[in-house]
Amino acid sequence: MLTGEMQTLAEHAESFITQAISGVNMPNAIEMEEVHIKYDDDYSVSHEYYSYRGVSGDSEHDVKHDYAALISQTLRRSTLITIYSLFEHHIKKCKKLATQAPGYTKPKEDDDLNALKQIQIINNIPAYDITKIDDLRLIRKLMTHHDPS
Repeated sequence: MLTGEMQTLAEHAESFITQAISGVNMPNAIEMEEVHIKYDDDYSVSHEYYSYRGVSGDSEHDVKHDYAALISQTLRRSTLITIYSLFEHHIKKCKKLATQAPGYTKPKEDDDLNALKQIQIINNIPAYDITKIDDLRLIRKLMTHHDPS
């Protein structure tokens, strides 16, 4: 997978987020409902509740903030999972190609290895000089831990 594909996925996600959040900021988008709570004959209270597409709160500001946070986190996490899954898929393809190299011996439990272990296997095959593996390792680390070290 090219970094351009990852960038495109991320840009589309941000575009969808912007589009979704713009709806909550439209005039009269957030509904207000006044609720009267009667505790007994002498005491009752009135409270305003605001809602938009399943998100509710005590103020319009709370609803806008919560909706924006919910939508942005949901779409960004979904995009991250998609990018990472594609990354692992391509690492497995690299490993399959690398295992056909001379000097490769199959380690035990080779079938269900995680992406990092597969990168290590690819890196240790003498017939291949894969210099881009460090770039892939950095991308994986950034994606999973937000830490380039």
